[in-house]
Amino acid sequence: MASELSNVNRGPGLIAEYCVFLLLSLFLVLCRAYTRLRVTEFWGWDDTTIIIAWIFSLISFVFFCLMIEAGLGRHKAFLSNPEQDVLDLIKWQVGFQTAIVICTLVTKLSISLMILRIKDTKSIRYALGIMMFLMTSATVAMIITEFISCIPLAALWTPSIKGKCIPPSKVYLLAYIQSGATIVADLCLTASPVIILWNVRINKKKKTLILGLMSLGLIASVCNAIRSGVQGGLLTDDTPYATVPIVIVCILEQGFGIIAACIPTCMPLLMLSKRRKEQSRYMFENQTGRRQARLRSESSKDGAWRVYDGNDAVPLAPLHKITTDICSE
Repeated sequence: MASELSNVNRGPGLIAEYCVFLLLSLFLVLCRAYTRLRVTEFWGWDDTTIIIAWIFSLISFVFFCLMIEAGLGRHKAFLSNPEQDVLDLIKWQVGFQTAIVICTLVTKLSISLMILRIKDTKSIRYALGIMMFLMTSATVAMIITEFISCIPLAALWTPSIKGKCIPPSKVYLLAYIQSGATIVADLCLTASPVIILWNVRINKKKKTLILGLMSLGLIASVCNAIRSGVQGGLLTDDTPYATVPIVIVCILEQGFGIIAACIPTCMPLLMLSKRRKEQSRYMFENQTGRRQARLRSESSKDGAWRVYDGNDAVPLAPLHKITTDICSE
């Protein structure tokens, strides 16, 4: 079997992908925090929850690195200790999946709270509350099922421990339900800004930009749907390599979720930066104009002047002085 496979290692590529999204999301979270603390001076629970979401993304990255060390991204046949490495991979995968679903849940909660800051009505509050209740229930049920998939849980990765385990197909069934709830939540959270801003009298270009930024959450929905589609691959014997597609879409789903939650809140910072740039240019042009006026004023006291290079006034010697000098010679 090993002769039919190539000894590839997709681990470094996975680490690079994860680091890009982790650092980009951290940058946007910091920009969001600066905007809310220094620019708008209006901190809210949506800002606190997105920081918590990023912390869980960092926790998932730690478990991800342990999975890489256990052989994630390589074919089982080429691992130094295949049986033990697969068991270690399963152990760290439990922590990775738990951190991922919690990060996704808290990110959706942050977006819901941000929408309520835009428009807080009873109908919107009830709609978002019901949606988050259903998603939270599905996520909690999945986490509980994950941790009771074997009793004791250590029996999942320790063959010497005899325990009672739930068939993996039933665990994946609950994962499908959680994915479905997440997709519905993404669609609702994407549609909410459209409904809220439809009749708001703001610049059409600005309205389109806001709706476009909020729609970035749809990318997370697509990733979630793909994850559900490739989840069945985990039932194969080559677990370290078969897990790669699921890990990729988990990274994308988590990363785009945090990015979509942060970019709209950073708009005041971009507007402030643009305003300061325009003010700096205005001050520079104003100072340049005053300097040119001063040069013209000083040169006019001495007599004639001419324009040099189209900008600066270069004074010339007075005509009566030139005539006197010529006559004296």
